[in-house]
Amino acid sequence: MKQVLIILASLDKETCRRCVNGGGLDEFTIPYYLFRKAGYAVFVAAPHCAGRTLDLELLRGNAPEYLQECWKDGFDPALARLFPLESVADWQFDAVFYPGGRCCPGERLAADPGNTRLLGRMLDSGKVVGAVSYGPAALLGGTRCDGHPLVFRRGVTGLSNAEEDANPEDSSSVRFRLEDRLKSAGAHYLSREPWLSHVVVDGNLVTGQNPDSAAAVGEAMIHLLEHG
Repeated sequence: MKQVLIILASLDKETCRRCVNGGGLDEFTIPYYLFRKAGYAVFVAAPHCAGRTLDLELLRGNAPEYLQECWKDGFDPALARLFPLESVADWQFDAVFYPGGRCCPGERLAADPGNTRLLGRMLDSGKVVGAVSYGPAALLGGTRCDGHPLVFRRGVTGLSNAEEDANPEDSSSVRFRLEDRLKSAGAHYLSREPWLSHVVVDGNLVTGQNPDSAAAVGEAMIHLLEHG
């Protein structure tokens, strides 16, 4: 059975609450549902989360209809079996996924040494890495063995400047504009009109432009996991 790791920047109750109240829940739950439907084991990690759990009751009370089948016999036990990110090894998983929105302020993960170490090894070993919306910010912190940023000369997308300008309230807590930072790291940034689903696949790296791209990112990751 293939194993997928979903990495969040925080598991505190306030983050869960903001996520549920319109800040990126679908960016987490849609790919999670697709991975489960494909028969994969799904696990969740976050920095320094030992002894902490997701607010499952909050998630269950707001779960969209497509998750009811997935959770009809109760929550997936993996959601309550949280991994401290600093203890995770790349060999344990076939893929890693970074949701965006308030579920995963990716700029926090870009500065986390556990994340950059894991991410670099996953990319170098050819394992599947996916991210959507603000999630690709998590890709900005590491460097390759040649000293270049992990996204250097890789085709990527993520929330565009136009989309950030259209939602200044959501963008106010973000320390940088993702499109600009990806370009400055040497990535080949690609986008389309705001709020249309758009996915870029470059080898083992899958990125989605905005929340509406979450399903397409999950599907593209599954295709790579099944067919290479």
